Amino acid sequence: MDMSRPLVASEGNADALDVYAAFGLLAALAKDPQYPATEIADYQRVIDRKGQHVVSHDMLDLGMSLWLAHWGTASNSSAQQLGTRCIELFDDLLYTGSLEGYFLRRLAFRDFGAMLGLRCYLADRSKYESQIHQLIERWEHWVVSQLEDLQAINRVIFAAALIPGGNLKFLC
Repeated sequence: MDMSRPLVASEGNADALDVYAAFGLLAALAKDPQYPATEIADYQRVIDRKGQHVVSHDMLDLGMSLWLAHWGTASNSSAQQLGTRCIELFDDLLYTGSLEGYFLRRLAFRDFGAMLGLRCYLADRSKYESQIHQLIERWEHWVVSQLEDLQAINRVIFAAALIPGGNLKFLC
């Protein structure tokens, strides 16, 4: 694969955070802690340049931002701020009823991503468990009936949301 130049001219909303988190995990596992230091510093500059990570009301964006934030919450105030903003947006969706009206127009894996993020980020998720279980029950019967090309991602993210191993912080 040719990695000498970007393959696309744009970057996703959380791309820099994804790479920063991945290098942070590599640093935690590396025998030489200086191994990804340059890369981590590079992506910290990208994150700083872009400013505060913007989170939308999209369920997958909320969930993946929470998942990213959970890796750095103990040691990083910007991760804590990101997590707080995500929870506030998720509360808006729950308490304004925005999740109710368009259930069958949504994609299952997007909701499962939100469930995964909540379960990884929150130490005490009792406030949200009933909503998470309602979403699981609603989607269990629809997962296989969604578009065939989405079935694989639906099933993988569904399984990850049911048993979120990403909340094991032994790597950090």
